[in-house]
Amino acid sequence: EIANLLKKYEVNITISLDIPKVVHDSNRVYCSGQGTYEDVIAGIKRLQCVGANFRTIEVTYNKEHIRIGFNRHKITEMIHTLFPDVNTIIADCCGDNDVALNNQDRDISCISQKDYTRIFKALSAKRRNNYSCDVCERSFMLTPNATIYPCHMFYKDKAFSFSDKQGYEELRKKIQSVNRIAHPVCKRCWAKYLCNACPASLLLDRQGSEAEMKKNCPIIREKIKNILLMIAEDSSKNQLLNYERLVED
Repeated sequence: EIANLLKKYEVNITISLDIPKVVHDSNRVYCSGQGTYEDVIAGIKRLQCVGANFRTIEVTYNKEHIRIGFNRHKITEMIHTLFPDVNTIIADCCGDNDVALNNQDRDISCISQKDYTRIFKALSAKRRNNYSCDVCERSFMLTPNATIYPCHMFYKDKAFSFSDKQGYEELRKKIQSVNRIAHPVCKRCWAKYLCNACPASLLLDRQGSEAEMKKNCPIIREKIKNILLMIAEDSSKNQLLNYERLVED
């Protein structure tokens, strides 16, 4: 019934699935402690069966992946084997939990095909976007008890939940405080319209602190500069040689 409803209203669906099964079932469980992997797979097949607009699988890359030697490339290959026509998003696990990646695990200087494509699209856009994502605009998270959050990254902090229009407007102001032209550090940066700094990280995590930004921002700017040079070289040769050398992510 829910699958047919999603199809009827043409909802674009993204599903969280932490490939492989052993990682998923260690982190995504029912109250009983039972893993949810098989039920998620069954749900995906149900969506595909009714023709719902299931487009994307999002994997939260965490310490369990590193422990068993499962890198991002391996995850992407496995998802494409299971679901050939589905897009893959791999997001680093951050926040206050046992499997969150620390700074040593998160290589923010690494360039993937996704990074290249994102920068290329930003350069080609007809207008500049003040937000790195559409959180609290077109993207929301709804809990089983009908509480709404801007996205799953805010889930543990009830200060970022709302249930009425007034609550939404107040929350929207908080999100706007860290957009590219409002944040005191971001607004002075030449790379602000090409950076994908996460609003949740800026508002909730240590990543948003002045000390962390002073350390991370130069690395991110260098990464963006290198991508721009790759794009310029590929454009001058009318080929995608640099893009094709990058790791899929």
